[in-house]
Amino acid sequence: MEGSIIQIRDSVLARLDVVDMIETAVATRLTNSELVDTESKLIAAIAAQPSIRKPYVTAAEYFDDIGEKDMGASFHNGVVPAVLVEKYQLDKYSSKPSAQISCCENFASYPATTEKLKSPINKDRNRNSVFSKVEKNCPHEALDVLIDGGFVYDGTNKLLVDSDNTRISNHSDVNSFLSHNLAGSIGQTSKVLPGYSILLSARNSGNFYHWHFDILPVLGLVEECGISISEIDNIILTEKESSFHLPMLEILGVRKDQIHTIQPSYEYVRCEKLLLGTIRNKMGMRQPRKHIDWLRSKYLGAGIKKDSSEITSKKIAVIRDRRGYTDTGLVTEFLEQRGYQMFKPENHSYEQQVKIFHNATHVVSPHGAGLALLAYCKPGTVVHEFYGDHVHPCFWAIANSLGLVYHNYNCSEIVDEAVTNSGRGIVERLNRSINVTTDILENMQRI
Repeated sequence: MEGSIIQIRDSVLARLDVVDMIETAVATRLTNSELVDTESKLIAAIAAQPSIRKPYVTAAEYFDDIGEKDMGASFHNGVVPAVLVEKYQLDKYSSKPSAQISCCENFASYPATTEKLKSPINKDRNRNSVFSKVEKNCPHEALDVLIDGGFVYDGTNKLLVDSDNTRISNHSDVNSFLSHNLAGSIGQTSKVLPGYSILLSARNSGNFYHWHFDILPVLGLVEECGISISEIDNIILTEKESSFHLPMLEILGVRKDQIHTIQPSYEYVRCEKLLLGTIRNKMGMRQPRKHIDWLRSKYLGAGIKKDSSEITSKKIAVIRDRRGYTDTGLVTEFLEQRGYQMFKPENHSYEQQVKIFHNATHVVSPHGAGLALLAYCKPGTVVHEFYGDHVHPCFWAIANSLGLVYHNYNCSEIVDEAVTNSGRGIVERLNRSINVTTDILENMQRI
C-alpha cells in the first residue's frame, strides 16, 4: 500500500486521474475483486491529497453505494474511518497527548464549565431540533508550549510533532497523520523560527466567524498566561489569509515584523517555542463566555472611537451575496418599511462594523458569518435570524451569552439536527439561498 501512496503523491496528474477514474467506477456495478481494488485506490488518493475534499466525497459515495453507510458518513465529514486507517496502516507514527511529551510544557489549564441556554423567543413548529438544547458544555482549555518541535499545515490538516517525530495527538487534526507520508521527518528541517511562535491558521480560518471564535481566542489564552501579544516573535499566517485578518491584528497592536507568512504545504515549520492552545468551540456549543468578553475588551473601544459611517439607523438588516435571500426585494421592502437600513459588513472597516452592531437595537440577518458581530451587541438587542438548509446554532449561543432577545426562523423543510450536522450534501446546502416567504415575514414578532 505504501508504494501506491508514494506513486500517486509524486504526480499531481496521477492524483486527479485516480479520483476521476474512481468516480466512473463507483457509478457502475463492480465485482468483489474490483471493489477491493477501488477501495485501495480511494485510500491512496486520499493519502496523497489529505487536504482536498473531492476524494473524500468520492469515497463517501462509494461506501454509501455498497451499503456501508457508517463508513460513508465518516468520509462525508472528511474523516478516514479508524478501521481503514488500521487496515492500510496509514498512521505509522506514535502519538501521545501533550501531557506525555517531555518537551511540551503546560503553561495553564482552565476547568470545564456549563452554561444554560434559552430557547429562541418566537414559536416555530418547524424549528430545527438543534435549538432544543438547554445547556452547552464547555470543555477544559489549556495553553502548552512545545520546545524545538514543529508543524505541518496544508491548508486543512494541522500536524504537530516533537523533535523525535512523535505526533502530539491533542493538538493535531483528525487526518493529520496522513501528512507524515508526505512530510518526512522533522529532522530534515534545519531552519528554526526563534522565540515564541503561534499559528493562527487552521481549517476554515478564512471564514469571518471561525476566525473570531476558533482562532483569535487563543491569543486570549496567551495573555491569561502572562505573555503579551507583543512578546510573540512569530504570528504565523498563510499567504492566502482573508482581508480582515491583518486589520484585526493591527487593532490588537501586532507589528508587521511579528507577522510570518507561510505557504500551505507538506513541509515542516520548526519553532524554538511553539504556543499551542486548546479551544473546542464546536459552532458555539462549547464556547465559554470569556472568549466573547475578550473580543469585546479588545475591539469595542476601537469601534466606539471610530467616526460614524453612512449607517445611521439603529435597526440594521444584514444582506449577503452568497446564501442570501431567494427574494431579496421582498425582504428589503418589508424591512425598509419598518425603518431598517440595509448593511453589508464587508463594505465597512472593521471598527465601523463593531460600532454599527454595538449601537444597534435591532438586527435582522440571514444565517452567515457576518453575525459574528453579535459579539459586540448590547444586552437586550433584538435579533432575527433566518436559516435554510445550512444551519448551526452559533449565533443563538452568542445571543444567550450576551442576553440578546433572539428569534430565528426555519426557511427550510429540514428539522432534524442529524441532517444539518451531516457532511452529506454540505456543499450544495451551503450554496442554497434562504427562502424567506411573505408568511414568515408576517409572523415576525417585535420587528
